[in-house]
Amino acid sequence: MRFAVIGLFVLCAALFLAPGKTQGSAFYNPCAKVSLDSTAANTASAITHTFGVGLDPQTCAPFARATDRPPEWLPAAVVDFTPPDWHVATDADIPDGAEVGEFASQITLGLFRNGCNQVISVDLPLLDGTIDVTNTVEALPAGRPDRLKPLSIKNADGVPAAAEKWPSFLATVAEQSGMDLSKLHARFVGVDTTGVSGLTIVWNFLVFEPGAQVSHKFSVDQSLGYPTIAIMQDPTVPTSRYDPATDFCAPVWHQYILKSNVNGVPYRQNPGNGVYNFTTFSIPAPDADNDGIENALDPCPYTPNGSGWDPRSVLSQGQQGDPEPDGLPDDCDPHPDRRFHCSAIPEDPSDDEDCDFWPNRLDNCPLVSNDDQKDTDGDGIGDACDHDPAVTDGQNLPVCNVSTVTIGSGGTPPVDPKLLVPCDPCAGCGLPATPAALPKTGGAPEGGYGIGSRSMLSVGLLLAGLALVGVALQRLRSRL
Repeated sequence: MRFAVIGLFVLCAALFLAPGKTQGSAFYNPCAKVSLDSTAANTASAITHTFGVGLDPQTCAPFARATDRPPEWLPAAVVDFTPPDWHVATDADIPDGAEVGEFASQITLGLFRNGCNQVISVDLPLLDGTIDVTNTVEALPAGRPDRLKPLSIKNADGVPAAAEKWPSFLATVAEQSGMDLSKLHARFVGVDTTGVSGLTIVWNFLVFEPGAQVSHKFSVDQSLGYPTIAIMQDPTVPTSRYDPATDFCAPVWHQYILKSNVNGVPYRQNPGNGVYNFTTFSIPAPDADNDGIENALDPCPYTPNGSGWDPRSVLSQGQQGDPEPDGLPDDCDPHPDRRFHCSAIPEDPSDDEDCDFWPNRLDNCPLVSNDDQKDTDGDGIGDACDHDPAVTDGQNLPVCNVSTVTIGSGGTPPVDPKLLVPCDPCAGCGLPATPAALPKTGGAPEGGYGIGSRSMLSVGLLLAGLALVGVALQRLRSRL
């Protein structure tokens, strides 16, 4: 089906000395691991943070063999916290455009309506970016080729516009998702124009003050520390119906390294002696029928997969559960014995059962015509076929990875983060001083989080415009 672009993916410089333990399920077991150059007290130290799903649980590294990769859900939202005791440089501390680290990622895509199994890698340098929201740079209009190119234009000092100016779409992202920009602490950004010909790739990382509101969907206890949110490309612009990238799935792996010092100024520095908890909060993408295939990857989101159809398998002459194959499993295919239902229409992409010009595997309502692809609740199911467009269908419980770390000579352990919001959405329920618990939504388990694959960022990566999709396409074309 269509790829669930992850518009909001939150990453933060935290210190995990070993992969954090999770409260995972059979379909969602995220892995988080952070290494620190030094655990000495009051010492500046570079930090390497790794997060992903479908990874080796011991190392948080991608499996060497594709056959070893578990078919897990993607995360719909991830928030990592650096404890408030850490020194985290502000925007004013570092010159705009100074290199503060590097970022690497591997994602898995389905290209040209084939199985979701093409692994794509991207590497970017990270630069300090301004948080002056009045000094903006605009992307090109939607539909234009390489629409983020203006963000890559450099000034006389060689600083790209994405760093020295504020990308205007970030204000829309913040408004849609509920981020309090008045609490923005710093920003760093990755821009690449050389890895893929004709494509500008941009990742923005927003660092907020402890306790800042970063979502309409949940509150954050300030004792968890600084949340950092990574925004890929411009998620406010929808994907194209002719996009050859039709699926986005696990495994997914992200890693970034932040420097200890930048231009002689501490960028990340350990606190004094003590014991500290580092937390990664994440929510799996919703799966309405709980069959292990998230809505955005499932052409039959309300019908459990009984045919054995596998969205990750490579298509050939036929496929289990979809022998045509047309991208619609027999579980809900009204015409399981034929394909190209609308092939008589010249402009129609192949395998379009409902004749709305969106191919089945890219269509969020493959059996109901919906040219606008509107998805109000962001659960990966279009409004035209959603049982309740205002309610997230199939949201599962969140997972919090927690690691306790000793700095210097140590001290008294802090409160367990799993007892705080958002890890515990009802922490201290009934007490007036407690941050508001997240309201539940229909289709979510008791205590669940009603956050869909597009709701926190009106995704498209999520949730769409994913930089890596463009990377995949350009690299693939260069090989053809």
